[in-house]
Amino acid sequence: MTPSMTSTDSAAEPDTLAFGAPLRHVREEKGLSVQAVSDELYIVTPYLTALEAEDFSAMPPVVYARGFLVNYARFLGLDAKMLASRFDAACPSDYRKPPENISALPIQSNKTRSARRMRFNPWLLLALIALIIGAVALWLLVSSSTDDDKPTTTPTVINMDSADQQAGAALNATGSAIGASGSALDVTSTAPASLDLVVTEDTMVSITDADSNTLVSKRLPAGSYHFEGAPPFAIQIATVDSVTLQMNGSPVDMREYTQDNRADFTLMPE
Repeated sequence: MTPSMTSTDSAAEPDTLAFGAPLRHVREEKGLSVQAVSDELYIVTPYLTALEAEDFSAMPPVVYARGFLVNYARFLGLDAKMLASRFDAACPSDYRKPPENISALPIQSNKTRSARRMRFNPWLLLALIALIIGAVALWLLVSSSTDDDKPTTTPTVINMDSADQQAGAALNATGSAIGASGSALDVTSTAPASLDLVVTEDTMVSITDADSNTLVSKRLPAGSYHFEGAPPFAIQIATVDSVTLQMNGSPVDMREYTQDNRADFTLMPE
């Protein structure tokens, strides 16, 4: 007759998965793989699997295995102290011997974990390149638009030939257009001199040199003008505020010859 196992015998049978079963059960409930736990705890997967199966032959030396168990339990939110006590109770006596070569333990390094997490994302790289290209294109567009908006100022210079200088009618014969007269110097000189006028608004100008050559006698539009002749010069300007005058590159102050914004004077170089 074969003896049957009573309930008392079943209760006396030790719990063969005293600390491993809770680890596996909670991990699976959280939807975590052994590899995911390994990546978080720096523990290689064979050691995690050995802890869940309570396979002491596949575990590292006891000092490491117990530490791995505590970290694993805390990571899953379990009572690490209780599971460590169960581990101590289930640990075989021959397993408690110190390891002969601790440096040979296959513990996962930070470098290995970092390499797993740093995965190349080609789409992110393409997006970054596109962003850089767009920024450069926008900068070039703005720079080009700014250069196009800059005003270009070109001075107007009109060179009077001999025909223009001789042409034109004389100013009002009665002299009513020019109300002031004067002489810069009463000394006659045969050395040629130059006159430069800048006209800002249309005005009547008449200039005659010492040889009675009419350099100009007409209404001049806004612009720059250059004349040469023998001094002294007889000069008549209908609107002094619209004209600036230089002789041989030196400014001429016409205020002392001006009356009612009109001037009639003789100019001689110093």
